[in-house]
Amino acid sequence: MPPHFVINFRREAFQRERERSRRRLFALGGWVTYFGLMALLIGLYGLNCQAVGVRTRRIELRVARAGEARGTWQPGAAEAAFVQARRENPLLWQRRLQRLAVLLPGESALHSVAINPDRLPDATSRNILVISGRLRGVRSPDAMRSVVTLVSTLSRDSVFARGFSRVQLASSRMADDGSPAVEFVVECR
Repeated sequence: MPPHFVINFRREAFQRERERSRRRLFALGGWVTYFGLMALLIGLYGLNCQAVGVRTRRIELRVARAGEARGTWQPGAAEAAFVQARRENPLLWQRRLQRLAVLLPGESALHSVAINPDRLPDATSRNILVISGRLRGVRSPDAMRSVVTLVSTLSRDSVFARGFSRVQLASSRMADDGSPAVEFVVECR
């Protein structure tokens, strides 16, 4: 009959061996963790290096294209004069719009103020200012007089009309909603 109980007389040696195996396992786990983190870190640096390389190639390509395009485009005298005029007086539009706010009557409301709304390429068209708005509280007999007075005030003002050869009324009509108002479009060239 096989014995039911086995007495181990080498228990201390067994415990030492188990402790030694445990230390080796922790040491191995530490080294695997260290090298795993190092591999992860080096991999992230590699990905970053690759992304920087791609970005550098894109920028170099843009610079090369800009260099090629720079040699082909030559601004004309009109474009150069337009840029020079805007460069010399950068506050021109700010002063002009501030003056427009002062010159408009209190019962007026602007719908839009657009510079070169048709996006025309020539230099003379780039200086077109189109103002559309509404004069409220104007009765039918005085409607056109009020709009014409506004246009003449704008054309006579030295700050607003500077740089424009003409300030003219492009269109005007009575409001469709039945209120006593006139809608207008003023064009400055």
